[in-house]
Amino acid sequence: MRSEFEALRNSIKSLQNSDDKAAKQYLSDAIYFRTKREKQFKSQNHFALKLETLEGLASYTGYKLSAHKDLYRMAILELNGRENPTGLNRSFAYATGLAYGLLFDHFQVKWRTDLKHIYSFSDIYKQQKIFTQSKHSKVEAIKQRNKYYEIEREESKRKLTNDSIRQFYKNIFVKQPVLVVHRDTSDKTYYMSYDMNSTFTLGKEGIVYSAISSVSTNPFVFGNFKTTGETQIGKTGILITSDFEKLTFPKPIKIEGNIITGENYIIELNKAWTVKQIDKKGNLEIVKK
Repeated sequence: MRSEFEALRNSIKSLQNSDDKAAKQYLSDAIYFRTKREKQFKSQNHFALKLETLEGLASYTGYKLSAHKDLYRMAILELNGRENPTGLNRSFAYATGLAYGLLFDHFQVKWRTDLKHIYSFSDIYKQQKIFTQSKHSKVEAIKQRNKYYEIEREESKRKLTNDSIRQFYKNIFVKQPVLVVHRDTSDKTYYMSYDMNSTFTLGKEGIVYSAISSVSTNPFVFGNFKTTGETQIGKTGILITSDFEKLTFPKPIKIEGNIITGENYIIELNKAWTVKQIDKKGNLEIVKK
């Protein structure tokens, strides 16, 4: 994905230099990397395309309707900014949606259809006769043009860091006692706000959110919570399943009345809820009284 970002960045920079031929070449490179990724993670493509359609095209539309005069510069800033966090999950679409949209617009591709359509930029590209497809015999040239090996070295180092972070969270949420709460996902009054650039995927267990808070006026939900202090990946966090049904907190430091205090979080319980120990290990659960 970072190689795709690099190729998109190079394509847009070529447009800034009025070099359409180079822009087409780099766009072709981006589609090459994208196609490889989509084949490798085929089971996840539908979710990625939904994110790109909902968030990516919202980003594209926002910039197109804005007062910004240099949209190419804004697209490069988006690519740079989304690439910096520890992971690209969730946030990648804001950059790719804008970049592909602007590139297709420049080459006068009629790519926009309706609001009920899931957009695949690979399919859109491959349906256009004005673009030349990259051949597999040119793979080495594609990689050299887009800093593939430099990115690979950087990602190898990132993997070591991520492995350490994963062990840290496994220790907190799997090996040590925790506090859990199950919530009714059909309740649409419960909102959670979080920094998508401060998330870490923990496999099947869910996603760790290091900076997150909740709010609801519904007195029948368990309550509200927020992270506090040093809210950084690898330092703290709250584990939440992908369906947002189960929330797992590190075991609290103290419980006073309806206030639960952890090392890096606070929970305020509503009146009908309490905390009970659920096993000999010391795991706790927030339940209705």
